[in-house]
Amino acid sequence: MARTVAEREALNRRSYLLLYLLSKVGIINHDELSELVYAISSKLEKEDLPFEYEFQHEDGILFSQDLNEDLTRLTRMKFIETHVKVLDDVFNICVHEYKLTKYGEEIARRIGEELGEKRKDFDRLIKECRKELGKGISL
Repeated sequence: MARTVAEREALNRRSYLLLYLLSKVGIINHDELSELVYAISSKLEKEDLPFEYEFQHEDGILFSQDLNEDLTRLTRMKFIETHVKVLDDVFNICVHEYKLTKYGEEIARRIGEELGEKRKDFDRLIKECRKELGKGISL
């Protein structure tokens, strides 16, 4: 199904807010990022910022096709790097980690500037959610 111009713009804004979020947390693995995005998107009002992700819960695991698509798009655009970290060679347990590229850092900085007054609220929400999830951050 083809998306409307408004839907594509909303997806782009959401992706750019994800970039800004990544600029605040540094290197983060997929599970932690999913939990953080879930917490933030569930607390934000739609009118505040377009950061809405749909999640499914299955066996204690959060999954979001929207988040995975945004991460893939941002990786293809060379805004973020994805690394696979091996946790256990024997059982082949791995996690994906994400971090911004230099170009992604610059775009995230510009996004922060464009957020204006909403930046403080978004920063506060990021910090609050990180603290709730046990991953304190200093902004």
